[in-house]
Amino acid sequence: MYHMAGRNLSTVALVVCCLWIINVCGHSDHQESKLHDEEFIVDTEHLKEHAEEMGTEAKDIDKMSREEQEFFFFEQHDLNNDTRLDGLEIYSAMRHAYHDSPKSSDEIDEMICTQIDTVLDVDDGDKDGYISYAEFTLLRRRTIAEGKNKHS
Repeated sequence: MYHMAGRNLSTVALVVCCLWIINVCGHSDHQESKLHDEEFIVDTEHLKEHAEEMGTEAKDIDKMSREEQEFFFFEQHDLNNDTRLDGLEIYSAMRHAYHDSPKSSDEIDEMICTQIDTVLDVDDGDKDGYISYAEFTLLRRRTIAEGKNKHS
């Protein structure tokens, strides 16, 4: 009896994992957001500003690999250090990208809010209202792969 219950539980766990992977990796028709923008995430000038705020040598940013720059971006925008980005942290990260925009503050806020909704809808795999580092990494790899496919 125990063996059958364990087998059923394993089957359910496998199905749930497969559905989660399909949900996370199966989306490709998302609206562009700054978190999907390769140039925004690894913008060395933006990263250097954060490095200087921390007292880190800005020149160290140039020595980082792409993955290290992505981690640094995530870490710098995780304002409460809970290893997840919530809507306000995503807003803060994206708002920086529009500091030179000719659009009104209300227009920018509306664009950013739409992008945040898209990011949380498409990239929040477990639907907990946060982007974990694992989800961020998946979204970055998917963005890179989609970019390569567009140029092929």
